[in-house]
Amino acid sequence: FNLTMLDEDSQMERNAFDWNFLDQERFKNSLSNLRVLVAEDNELNQVLVKTILKKWGVSYIGVALNGQEVIEMLEEDPYDLIFMDIQMPIMDGYEATKVICNKMSVEERPIIIGLSAKVLPEEMKRCLDIGMNAYIEKPLDFEILKDALGAYF
Repeated sequence: FNLTMLDEDSQMERNAFDWNFLDQERFKNSLSNLRVLVAEDNELNQVLVKTILKKWGVSYIGVALNGQEVIEMLEEDPYDLIFMDIQMPIMDGYEATKVICNKMSVEERPIIIGLSAKVLPEEMKRCLDIGMNAYIEKPLDFEILKDALGAYF
């Protein structure tokens, strides 16, 4: 499984299983104050992501059913991280990411990790080109999810 990320200068793929965390408690402590927004219209995926984030110590988790809700929630509350489903009703993850990138400076905006069942190279490139920081394929692999969090927090 691969996690596609955008580094400062280049896109690179990392094998999720190459990364080692010093210890589980340190990882949990690093996430305890994290404010995460899960942008996902599928209830099962919402529950899965929320459950695992809570297990890892994240206490503040918001849920948006579409991109428009993401924008509205960001106007009310700051978030550190958004797990952004690509295909949602009303406003998809692409459009929501574009709006966020246009409204917020790089320093202000949260880390955005795209989630999609489409794993085509052009899909990944599009996500990174519009401003997402990383891209994770569905169905979600929790080791890759953990590695994505560890890469940024």
